[in-house]
Amino acid sequence: MPTYQAPIQNVNLINLTTSRSFTNLNTISILNSSADALEIINVDAGGTSIFLSQGESVTLSASTGFVLPEIELNSAGTIDCQVITT
Repeated sequence: MPTYQAPIQNVNLINLTTSRSFTNLNTISILNSSADALEIINVDAGGTSIFLSQGESVTLSASTGFVLPEIELNSAGTIDCQVITT
């Protein structure tokens, strides 16, 4: 009897030091390593921002069958964060 293997989902790890936008994602996890606040823009497709202080993290996930809105990472200071996307 053959064994079913589910498709494997790609996971990407990015060390980010400049502003960047992300589109067509199922999930995004962000850890801010910088001493400066990291602004995450458009978390609800309405322009709402959240801010991460040093050492803080957040994970945003879309419902099954959906993708997240465009997510932009920005900072008035230095950017140093780790991002995991699917």
